[in-house]
Amino acid sequence: MSIEKYDYEIVNGRKIRVRPRETVSEIDVNGYFRRQPNHFTTPFGDGENDLKAEGNQRYRLIWAKLCHWSNRASIVRELEGLEDQISVNMVSQAHHEKNLGWEYVYNENNVDPVLGDQFLSEAYYGADEDYQGSTTMRLRMLIGFKIM
Repeated sequence: MSIEKYDYEIVNGRKIRVRPRETVSEIDVNGYFRRQPNHFTTPFGDGENDLKAEGNQRYRLIWAKLCHWSNRASIVRELEGLEDQISVNMVSQAHHEKNLGWEYVYNENNVDPVLGDQFLSEAYYGADEDYQGSTTMRLRMLIGFKIM
């Protein structure tokens, strides 16, 4: 799908894609919530197409206080003692005219200092510009590469 087919909003000089409505991707014809299937599913491992596990802050966990799923991931990171291997940042909802999704509101200029993104959605669309699902939490990022 062409990048021109999406709705964008300019925020702080950045062209940010407007977040799709959940009614398009996660609500069925009967009004029931249906969790969208995972889009980025490359596993860690030693296989030919697997992501190779690396240390030294190559991974970043993005989480939000409002998201129970991402809170769990953050808790596991600490319980497993992975603070030195997985850096962390938090996002929250910010008020914009259009729904732009989760924003790094706790950082200076609302920009993640490691990723350089202002909105969580930038990571999704940077990995797959035709991604059409919801830009949800529970995001693990391989820094310098793509979403996992």
